[in-house]
Amino acid sequence: MPKKIFIISLPALVLILAAFATSSAQELPGYEQSILAEIEFLLQEGDGLSVLTLLNEISLPDDDKRVLFYRSKALLLTGEADRAEADLRKLNRATEEEGGHLHEFTNIHLGNLLLNRGSERFMAGQAAEASRYFEEAAGFWPDSIQVWYNLAVTERQRGKFGPARNAIRRAERIEPGRADVRQVHLSILVAKEKFEEAAELLNATVRDEPENPEWMLQQVRLLLADGKNERAAEKAEELLEVFRGVPEAYNGLAEINRQMGFVEGELAVMRQKRRAVPEEASVLLQLSDIHERLLQTDKALAKLDTLAAIEGYEDDAWLNKGRIHELQDSLSHAEQSYRDGLLELSGSEKLRLRLAELLAETGNHNDAAEQYQMLAELAPNREYRLMQALSEEKSGRDKKALEIFEELLDSVDPMPRAGIEAAQIYLKHGRTAQGCKMFSEFIPSAYRELHQKRSQIALQTAASGFQTDAMRQIDRRPGHLMEFRQAIFNSYRLAVSECGMEQGTEIYEKLTQQQQGTGGELFYMRALGLAETEESVAAIREAERAIRRQPELKEAHRLLAQMHEENKSWNEAGIAWQRYLSLVPDSREGYEALIRTYRNAGELEILIERWQRRYATEPGNDKLRRYLIEAMHRAGMYEEAARL
Repeated sequence: MPKKIFIISLPALVLILAAFATSSAQELPGYEQSILAEIEFLLQEGDGLSVLTLLNEISLPDDDKRVLFYRSKALLLTGEADRAEADLRKLNRATEEEGGHLHEFTNIHLGNLLLNRGSERFMAGQAAEASRYFEEAAGFWPDSIQVWYNLAVTERQRGKFGPARNAIRRAERIEPGRADVRQVHLSILVAKEKFEEAAELLNATVRDEPENPEWMLQQVRLLLADGKNERAAEKAEELLEVFRGVPEAYNGLAEINRQMGFVEGELAVMRQKRRAVPEEASVLLQLSDIHERLLQTDKALAKLDTLAAIEGYEDDAWLNKGRIHELQDSLSHAEQSYRDGLLELSGSEKLRLRLAELLAETGNHNDAAEQYQMLAELAPNREYRLMQALSEEKSGRDKKALEIFEELLDSVDPMPRAGIEAAQIYLKHGRTAQGCKMFSEFIPSAYRELHQKRSQIALQTAASGFQTDAMRQIDRRPGHLMEFRQAIFNSYRLAVSECGMEQGTEIYEKLTQQQQGTGGELFYMRALGLAETEESVAAIREAERAIRRQPELKEAHRLLAQMHEENKSWNEAGIAWQRYLSLVPDSREGYEALIRTYRNAGELEILIERWQRRYATEPGNDKLRRYLIEAMHRAGMYEEAARL
């Protein structure tokens, strides 16, 4: 992936400032000379905002080289790239004839700015635009290995292997022998199926760096890509002979087997590693993961039992034992694994958090609250206090929950989730004015926080490419965000029903002004408010808008179905419930609603026929079978139901 870099070159800056000091440029009054001296100091300190303010106090024309230089530097520091680029281009043209340090500065920073723009386009999936920026950057900054490297990677992705190879050769000339550059050159040759040239490059690299196993691993990969499997196997044996006892060699070869789908080969390599490097305990975790993927659960757990007895690996062992049980839906065994681990590692934050999350997910909110309280004492964290309060609330202990919510709000940075939850408790206990006030304050900020958290998760997932299998976690963050979203929806519904449509409209306007999240969710909240005020026609219109904008928004389908049912529009209700059930296939409410709406429409037999055809293709779908039997009973088809 192209890399993004920023340049602040203090030595170059000092040289340019010295050149200004001795130049024959327009003289300035003494007061303004002192301002320039202060500007030069502030630039070296990295204070761009103050520089921009001081530039307004000097009498130099806007296109003076000094103004362009100082302002572009300040704008780069403040992140105003567009304005900086405009000034740098002017400065480039103004210094083109005379050259010197100032022109060099301008070219480098223009090149760097264009490099960053190209990197942003590449990461946004706009490879053609990225290539254009990198090419222009190379014109200003031809000595930058990063520019040529990024251009090569981008052209390779676009399938333009000729330009990609030209660019990577330029990078090689700037810094010969750099590993990441060689890797890209090699990948270009393989993509062009120039296996002989790739082999020559690798052979030369192995001779240059005989102590690095990565290049012999690349030879194995190249032979496999060329279809020479037997030679690849021989090279793999040679690799393990040359690098016996070097963990990276075993890990790399295991990864090759894994990518090729040879799980048994991966297992064989890891077993060799276990014998060759017995002191490296992490191999037990790798072996456990392989056994797990081979569905050899007992062997996977046995490896983790051995790992749990090794100092420094206890956390990993107990976490993965619990994870294996969770993934197999053995939730009681998972809970016991976490509790057993905590008997030995009472101070483990990871283990206690996993236990608390599991307890909350399985509805054991009393114990979950206790575990979150212990977590908050173990590692002071407002999120743990929030989760404790939510568990207390779900356990029916409103007073205790409210104490914690109010504690989280009594801060310079109050937590929006605490605000909307506290508001709901206030309403529940008759403190309507206080609850309504808090809804107005915290629903918009809660929705903004929801959007930010979703963006963070998306970025982290894209950056990591997901967790490695050996240490993959059960990621409950998406579930927590769905619960948070539902809390916001419910708060908005209560704000309208308990505080009035006027306040609901005020909150909705704040939400739309933020321009965050998705239009579908905002339309849905509008529909929710209209439904509470019994404006069914308008509510249906807004729910349909929400679905057009965001077809996967299950809450909007559910609301639309309910509104059609209230209007006794049975066919429309049936269609909406079908769509809802396609998004929430295990929904009891969805199945029961379909039976109800088709029965009211006098078309229950049609639904039964559809479910019979579906059940014929999904004989293991117990939920479908159960509701098919119920539908048959409702239709008086007792014999057919008995046969099922």
